[in-house]
Amino acid sequence: MKTLMKSVQLLLKKYWIPAVVLLLLGVVGYALIGGKGTDSSLTEVGSGPSISGNVIAIDTIPLVDLVHQVTVSKSSQLTSASTITISAQAAGRVNTIWVEPGTDVTQGRQLISLSDTTNSYAIALQRASVGVEGAKLQYEQSELQLQNSIANAVTNFNQAQQSYNTLKTQYDQQLAQALLTVQSTVASTDVTLDTLESQLFSLKSSIQSLTIILKDHIDRVTGNSAHYSSKASSYEDALTDNGTQNQYNTAKGDFTTLDNEVDILDEMEVENLTGQELINTVNELYTITTIQNKILLNLQDLYQRAIPDDLFLGQTQSAYGFTSALKAQLQGEVTTMLSQNQWQMSQLLSYKDQLAKLTAQTDGSSNADRAKDQAQLQYEVTKTQLDDALAKAKIALDQAGSALDFANSNKDIQLRLLQNAISVAQVNYSDASRNAAKLSITAPIKGQVADILVDKGEEVSIGTPLVNFIGTAENEVRIAVDAAQRDALVVGDIVTVEYGALTYSGTITSIGGVADSTLSYPVTIAVPENMTVVGGTVTVLLPFQTEYPLVPLSAVRPRGRDRAMVALWDGTQVVMQEVQTGETWGDMIEVILDDVPSYYELITTDLTNYDPNIHTIQVKNTIGVVGTGSVVDGVRTIGDVVGE
Repeated sequence: MKTLMKSVQLLLKKYWIPAVVLLLLGVVGYALIGGKGTDSSLTEVGSGPSISGNVIAIDTIPLVDLVHQVTVSKSSQLTSASTITISAQAAGRVNTIWVEPGTDVTQGRQLISLSDTTNSYAIALQRASVGVEGAKLQYEQSELQLQNSIANAVTNFNQAQQSYNTLKTQYDQQLAQALLTVQSTVASTDVTLDTLESQLFSLKSSIQSLTIILKDHIDRVTGNSAHYSSKASSYEDALTDNGTQNQYNTAKGDFTTLDNEVDILDEMEVENLTGQELINTVNELYTITTIQNKILLNLQDLYQRAIPDDLFLGQTQSAYGFTSALKAQLQGEVTTMLSQNQWQMSQLLSYKDQLAKLTAQTDGSSNADRAKDQAQLQYEVTKTQLDDALAKAKIALDQAGSALDFANSNKDIQLRLLQNAISVAQVNYSDASRNAAKLSITAPIKGQVADILVDKGEEVSIGTPLVNFIGTAENEVRIAVDAAQRDALVVGDIVTVEYGALTYSGTITSIGGVADSTLSYPVTIAVPENMTVVGGTVTVLLPFQTEYPLVPLSAVRPRGRDRAMVALWDGTQVVMQEVQTGETWGDMIEVILDDVPSYYELITTDLTNYDPNIHTIQVKNTIGVVGTGSVVDGVRTIGDVVGE
């Protein structure tokens, strides 16, 4: 029902211009409120940007700090009190009549109670109460979780720091030991030329077999030969469409390379060779295994990183034939071949060292330089591995530090969001409480019941007269409010009445249910007996809780019915966002920001002339609004302002 009423109110606002608003705000007010449904600029009320060269300085407000409360001022004359007619503020059935005509009552005495037959106010109140408790519980649970997250992040960071420090300390020791191990291995190698020749023959056969297997594996993926062309073509597009064009082209070229290596190995002789011929053969085999190792590493990168996992999870299975089982099979084959190839390379390195010693003994060559070169090579391999381990430890340390920084910063943001959720739930509870209170008709002030205008069991609607009441107050103030303001007020509400420098407390005694020609509803406010300046102009301050957060009208650009554009700051750039708008309160307007990321900030500076291709944005020291705002004679003031 409330949503329907809000829609009606918004429609009325867009097509009718209240005369009272025109009188109070004049031409500026018309531009701000009456132009809500157009695409015109509202820069007249905005603060212009501070421009220095190509730099524009802007003001921002965090979304979680937007206010939900305003105070609207109404000016009127103090008049003599008259009989008050108390009307129904909610539809329902008269359940109990507690008083009779002539009864003297004190302020707050219950006169009539209504049963809720239309709007389910009691259920809404119960739900709102649960919502408040749920929001508070969520805050407490999330606070504990965030604290645990920070504690875990601290532990992970300390562990990563310790691991890095330990590895860094052991680096030189392990590197020196690796060099000694290589030198010892080189010195201890002592085999005969015949034994090496026999071992080399077996190793050549092993390399030959691996070459054929690797060639067949690549053929299966690329379809170079006719045997696999039809199968490989079923997922060729998938490989190239997922950022693997270079790897795929490399694999096709690798097939040709392996084809040539098969021919070379077929023609290679490893029997009855001299020492230098053996060395040349070992070098040639090592070159082949080095090429194969590069090919295998490219394949490993293709399967593990270049091809996304979702390609193997069945999402494109019907189109390309990939499955997680196929991925595991391909990766397993590559891992096995890579292990075998690396073993072959290590064997060839060992043979090269042994041959170097033998050739030094038989041909008179210097085996000292050869052993040194081999030892240096092994040392460099070990050093590369240690460098890689140290680099990974540093990356882990940096990641743990970033995670800790994020956990610390995220805690404040999340708790502010949860606190804002509590505030919203409390606003909803307050709104539901006020609606539920409309079912209980009480004496707004001390006085006497003049007449009861309804019978028990009678159905009443909003605005139905219920009781004629004679108050003891001597004077009263009559003001006019719009539909949204009327719905937010309840008979018996205490408001502030100002006369010059004097401040009094007034009580709402009646709220009209029928609008006049300006779409305004009459509200009567009783003032204390000691306020006797009849005919004097007084100001009534009405506090209102809004359903949605309020932003300055200068910060929005209308884009049709109930829609507007707002400028947001995401920390790096200006983002224009279309949002839904609600009620207008003075120069403030309700904005529904449910779909906007909470870490954004609202830009309150007018950016009419902003060009992202020309200007650079500089954020000023933000003014955070965490309290309530007010509207006094159309000018908004902010309470509880923090920082500048």
